Amino acid sequence: MQRDINNALQEITDLKNEAKSSKNKLRSFFESSSVIHLLIDTDLRVIDYNRAAVNFIKKHCKINIKVGTKASRLIHKDQVASFMENYVKALDGVPVRMEQEFKYGGERILWFLNYEPAWDCDGNILGMSYNAVDITEKVANENKIVAQYYSLESIAYIHSHHFRAPVTNIMGLMNIFKINGYKTTKQELLMMQRAVNELEVQMTRIENHLV
Repeated sequence: MQRDINNALQEITDLKNEAKSSKNKLRSFFESSSVIHLLIDTDLRVIDYNRAAVNFIKKHCKINIKVGTKASRLIHKDQVASFMENYVKALDGVPVRMEQEFKYGGERILWFLNYEPAWDCDGNILGMSYNAVDITEKVANENKIVAQYYSLESIAYIHSHHFRAPVTNIMGLMNIFKINGYKTTKQELLMMQRAVNELEVQMTRIENHLV
């Protein structure tokens, strides 16, 4: 009997330790994320937050966030209207995802914003989970790749349409030279010179595109 009690107590202890370990792992992941996380209740007050939120809000809002802080104090002035609209939608069970850009001093940040309903274990909405991901660099890199693609496409166009004529002329003249035993006239040499000059012009255009 005592052994059964001891085993049951040990199982309870093991379950508690396992739950505590899982909670610590989840919290560690939450805190180490570069994404800003805020959990906001139905009264628009902060329930929970992570380190990324603390650092960003302290830097740009000059506020030391804590549980109970009014969320409206933490939002960019140009975001207030859309934030409140999406907050209401989230409380109605409708998630919202969008991109918005805001200026902080001399810095512009493009955000991917996620307004997600937060549910309790019984299926009731207890508030909103708000996540903000800085995608400024990611989008800038994507735009750079697109610009490079169009630059290469432009070079290919130049190569295809503008190189063809002078190269064709040069090859035609070389065939004439070959037929004539590489004996040529001044007029043919001048034609060759014009074709070479045209080729040089097109090469210069390509170099300017690459700069």
